[in-house]
Amino acid sequence: MIPGKSITAVIRYNERKVAKGFAMLLEADKFGCDAADLTYSQKLLRFRLLTRQNKKVKTNAVHISLNFTPEDLLGRERLHSIVRSYMQGIGFGDQPYLVYEHLDSAHPHVHIVTTNVQEGGKRIDLHMIGREKSEPTRKAIEKEFGLIPAESRKPEQEYQIKPINLEKVRYGQVETKAAISAVVRDVLRSYRFTSLEDFRGILTQYGVYVEGGRPGSRLSDKRGIIYCLLDDDGRRIGVPIKASDFYFKPTLNNIEKKFAPAAIARQAYAERLKITIDRIMAPMSRPLTDEAFTTALAEKGIYVHYQKDDGADIARLTYIDNKTRVVYAGDELGAAYSLSGIRTRMIPPPQQDIQKAADNSEFVKSVLAGTDFSKTLPQILTYWAAQGMMISVDEKGKYGPAYFLSRRGARWSHRVAADPSVSRWLNVNQVTAAQCELFRERLDKVLPPKPAYSEKRDIDIIAYRINQLIKELIVIIAQIVEEIFKLTPGRSYIPYQLLQTSRKKRTIKKRGHRPR
Repeated sequence: MIPGKSITAVIRYNERKVAKGFAMLLEADKFGCDAADLTYSQKLLRFRLLTRQNKKVKTNAVHISLNFTPEDLLGRERLHSIVRSYMQGIGFGDQPYLVYEHLDSAHPHVHIVTTNVQEGGKRIDLHMIGREKSEPTRKAIEKEFGLIPAESRKPEQEYQIKPINLEKVRYGQVETKAAISAVVRDVLRSYRFTSLEDFRGILTQYGVYVEGGRPGSRLSDKRGIIYCLLDDDGRRIGVPIKASDFYFKPTLNNIEKKFAPAAIARQAYAERLKITIDRIMAPMSRPLTDEAFTTALAEKGIYVHYQKDDGADIARLTYIDNKTRVVYAGDELGAAYSLSGIRTRMIPPPQQDIQKAADNSEFVKSVLAGTDFSKTLPQILTYWAAQGMMISVDEKGKYGPAYFLSRRGARWSHRVAADPSVSRWLNVNQVTAAQCELFRERLDKVLPPKPAYSEKRDIDIIAYRINQLIKELIVIIAQIVEEIFKLTPGRSYIPYQLLQTSRKKRTIKKRGHRPR
């Protein structure tokens, strides 16, 4: 539990993780709506309504991290119950709070954002809350939900997945049965998988193969399985060993007992796996062959196992995350991660995509050319929105906020960097990323859905319909602009032309010339 003085900073930290795909908002308790429907501003406002009731409380932000081990069986509902029990136990059960699940570590963990200022302005005392409330509550929850106690882990192993330490067995170099036994025992103890094929995929990367026999064979009829070694080319070598010959009995019946618990335990890592694959398959850097795809994932600690059919064609792929030790078949993650989905995503971007980026650039130029910069900021932003042009801001630009312009509904990669003079004008008028995001959200509620840029004919039809509707909605747009980009007391809008004139005067003075 980390007390703080800025609820804004705590929310921003978690929201940035969400924006990068490293976290997801699970729950928004006492916010009056579903978590998915909340905007950034609404989240912040809910807490500010409380903190403003007692401005004497300077330490009014509470940031809590609940950590679990990969062995804890955490379903989504179970996780919600654990969080509620914890917040009730530490005396925050009546407070609004946000729950973010972070996906950037090997161990499951959630971050909770709340405030210690109650309705009416009363403060929840944070002094000694860790020792007197958090620790007893944590121990009670571990017992109630059957979680692994924190005390049972060694400090250096806490919340970490050890890198696999299995020597890849080689036929003739180490005693076969002992080598296979070491690999199989460690895999069964560490990995979460839900089928024999998944188990086979894990073992394959360590030079071990498991087989259940072909349908109709004596081995298959008796539900027996055998283990053997693989050479560097993936061919089976040596004398197979029956599962019943190993002292720990890795038989089919015993392996299948692990499937149901594993199906629950691996859920926390599915999103992390999808995010990693999505980043590798990003349009500008995507691998274009199976080999490149496999190599790229291997660098992230994910082994891709290709299952072949009787005709030796690849029929299915399985992802084995050696960092989190979970296994998912591609189609279990979704159609986009199946064999056919991945190969579809490997297709290079079509030439039309390049043309759409060029069209967006021309669109921005035409809107700027028709802009009357002698008008006020709200008037200009209203004109831009009426034309269908939106602003986005990267507040981490090299030289300050970086402003981008694009057609409403255009892809993020098609944005056009604003001209330096336009960027400077927007910056001095304090146009922020939060304002632009809120403006976009408000427009989405009153304007038609974003157009799908599939064919030029569709674009023309949709553009015509939007233009017709925008004429009727200009008054609404102007009201939204005035509300979001309104001035704070003591400030006035800085005209674009005044900024340009001031810049010219500074340039003349710097060169040592006087205007005539």
